[in-house]
Amino acid sequence: MFYDLFTVDKIRRITASNIMHYPNGFIHPNRVLSCHDIVVIINGFLKVYQKDILFEAKAGDFIVLPAGYNHYGKDSSPENTLTCYVHIAKEDGDNPYTISPDTAASYAISQFSGKERCSKVILPTIVHAQNHPELIEQIKKISLESNSYSPYLKTKTDTMMTKFLIDLFIVAMEKYIPKSNIVNQCLSVMQDNVYSLSLEDVARQLNISKSTLMRQFRHATGTSFHKYFMHIRLNMACDLLQTTPESINSITHILGFCDESHFGNCFKQKFGCTPNEYRSKYI
Repeated sequence: MFYDLFTVDKIRRITASNIMHYPNGFIHPNRVLSCHDIVVIINGFLKVYQKDILFEAKAGDFIVLPAGYNHYGKDSSPENTLTCYVHIAKEDGDNPYTISPDTAASYAISQFSGKERCSKVILPTIVHAQNHPELIEQIKKISLESNSYSPYLKTKTDTMMTKFLIDLFIVAMEKYIPKSNIVNQCLSVMQDNVYSLSLEDVARQLNISKSTLMRQFRHATGTSFHKYFMHIRLNMACDLLQTTPESINSITHILGFCDESHFGNCFKQKFGCTPNEYRSKYI
């Protein structure tokens, strides 16, 4: 598997960034950049080749393309594809590697369990971050503010980018981070009770205080109980829209939304399209 090594013991410099909307879709350009390219797919999907290997990214995925390597597309993304990219200057110590997942896991575990300051992180070409919507908001904020004319904001976003690389590393390697048994039980309860569930309900079932569960949950997942639960329900909505003939009204009630308007607003906020528009892509 292909990984990119980034140094994070210094502030990383952003060279370009933007949020891109492609009404008619687009084919990724054939190019070799002197900087690293990190792209998140907000809506749609993207197919990119690197070293003649196809990498497919869907909404919520990050693509990490290292400096100095040719990457290109052959197939167009769908209409209304929405992405956000950040280009990062290459630093001494940055290196792309082809290593096994086991080697990557060993490195991740050593970083999570070690006592020394982390100076480097490794990132696979595709990072699945659907469970971490806060990362998408974070890179959108970085992209917007890095285009400011203010030297202060440029320095601020360069600093934020360094932290973001570490956060992305944690998400990419999160399966190697031991979660507390309480949080695992909480996630199981959430999956089984998508119609109606509150933090208080789960805390009561697990015989733990609300504040303790809230603290442990945020520490383990990087987001709040409410945002994570909403993410689960909306992802289930996608599955129902793609694989069943259930009406929008029926899906609204299955997933516990108060009405179709509320469901539609939440869905569009996350995926950039209405439930009906999303379903039409798969018919």
